[in-house]
Amino acid sequence: MRKTHKNFLPVLDCGKSTCYNHMHKHTYEGVIKLERENLWFKALSDRTRFKIVWLLLHYDIELCICEITDAVEKEQSTVSRHMEKLKQAGIASGRQIGKWVYHKVQKPRNDFQKRIFEAIKAIPEDNFSSERDKLENRLSLRKEGLCVVGSKKDDN
Repeated sequence: MRKTHKNFLPVLDCGKSTCYNHMHKHTYEGVIKLERENLWFKALSDRTRFKIVWLLLHYDIELCICEITDAVEKEQSTVSRHMEKLKQAGIASGRQIGKWVYHKVQKPRNDFQKRIFEAIKAIPEDNFSSERDKLENRLSLRKEGLCVVGSKKDDN
């Protein structure tokens, strides 16, 4: 049975006493769990972020922000904002090496995250052929496995 707390939080009746001390454990843990999953859906609902995650999953290496920028044909500031949203949701992480930031997807922490990544990986490459080709061109320019070029948009 579903009830509502005076602060409008949903309360699940687990069959025990419905005192608020007992309900906090079930209510808040459930809301926090759902909020984490909701963050994933919000982060992946943007087409550019979805493309970025697809690329990160398919290449299974850390990608420089410059390489991602050129692959999705967006400004570096835009891609940086997208990466920040993915990091906030716990989907991606980044680390600085020299003057560039390299990003990768986080390891799935639960079955939900694992299944989302599997679903994204199952999308045929044809849907991302343009981004894949641009990224492969960029990766061919790496020296000793690292980006050395910067964004093409930086050259303009």
